[in-house]
Formats: sequence, C-alpha cells, structure tokens
Amino acid sequence: MSGNEAVFRSRLEVFLEEDVECWYRALMLEENVPRSFRSKIRFYKQGELLIVDVTSNDYSSFRAALNSVLRLLYALEGVSSVLREAW
Repeated sequence: MSGNEAVFRSRLEVFLEEDVECWYRALMLEENVPRSFRSKIRFYKQGELLIVDVTSNDYSSFRAALNSVLRLLYALEGVSSVLREAW
C-alpha cells in the first residue's frame, strides 16, 4: 500500500471468556496463508480479547477481507459451541 492510495482499516475486538488461546492459534494458521496482496489481516490476543486488524487499499478488498474474518469467527464459534456441549 503506497503513499497516495486510500486505506481502509478496521479493528475488531472479540471478548472471549475462555478458549482465547485456541481461537488465536486456529486463526494464526489463516494469517500465515496470504489471500491477497490488496488486504492484510492480523490477529492478536490481549487477556480475554481476540483482536483482529484488517487493512486494505480498496473498498472491495476491504469488504471481502472483513467477510472472510466474520466467516472464520462464525465457524470457530460453531465448533466451540459443539465442543462445549460434548464435554
């Protein structure tokens, strides 16, 4: 992303009472697979917060990156829910 381009940024903070480490480790696998040169997705953990930073240089790739993150979070919530019920 160079000098005169617009930059779209978003920071999501997901509060998790438990499983922060599991979610973080699962998402780190996704972070290491480059999806596009037009967007960047980074995951962090801070206490009980899972933090997701999304940066893109155009609106279309920004929307696509956010949708990808939301789908991943939705899938993780589903898996976590099933595992909690099973235990």
